[in-house]
Amino acid sequence: MTDATPSIAALVGAAVRDLVRDGATFARLAAVPFAWTVATGLFFELYEPVGTAGWFRLLRLVVPLAGGTILLIPTATAWHRLVVLGRDHPDVNLSYAFRAADWRYFVRGLALFVAMIGIQLMVFVALGVAYFAFGVTMPSEESVEVRSIAPVLGIVLSLAALAPRFLVLPAAAAGRDQEPAALMARARRAHWPVFAAQMAVFAPWAVVAAGVGNALNGRPVIATPVLALLQFAIIAVSLGVLSHAFVAIGGADEPRTVRT
Repeated sequence: MTDATPSIAALVGAAVRDLVRDGATFARLAAVPFAWTVATGLFFELYEPVGTAGWFRLLRLVVPLAGGTILLIPTATAWHRLVVLGRDHPDVNLSYAFRAADWRYFVRGLALFVAMIGIQLMVFVALGVAYFAFGVTMPSEESVEVRSIAPVLGIVLSLAALAPRFLVLPAAAAGRDQEPAALMARARRAHWPVFAAQMAVFAPWAVVAAGVGNALNGRPVIATPVLALLQFAIIAVSLGVLSHAFVAIGGADEPRTVRT
């Protein structure tokens, strides 16, 4: 076990190197959720419903999110194990399959998701109080601010508040989450490094994805798979950051050095 505080540059660099070195492995693990993301994305872009189609807008939100999230679980857990345990560990299980660890991972992730929703609700309550108490202008639901800035703000605030708790995800994937209190005590050292590292990978990805989306606007057959590739690349790097942070705080069987 180590008492090291992970370096921001080391976390990002190691996560990127993992994707470059083992990209073929991640592509194989991500084939099912990637196909789902592209297929549902194309369907909802190309299908034209009849009428007002409020139900269609709901499906467009729920189906890709719910299906893609569940199908991504074996991908995420295997990738965590590859980083935390190493390719030669007997428990690494680099195959796409749902196991007990995957459902444990789902439960841990669901708890984090609920906490993130709670933070989002607190933001909206704060905006409501500001509106009634100070006359601050509330943006409409369809405004650019709500559609583009609000989700990003929610992610930033959630990571800022919950960064150490995200380390339960690689712990659950690797079967190292039996002592959550001890894990949280160590994970607090990684709070701001994990937050800063995630922001360091998320910010340029958001800029690139927005640029690609604008460049390919009106061509969903091309835009959908290209944006899905960018999305899965950032997922791999983000999972890698969490995994390397978990290793750095002593979560693996044997300390594995994260080099800058």
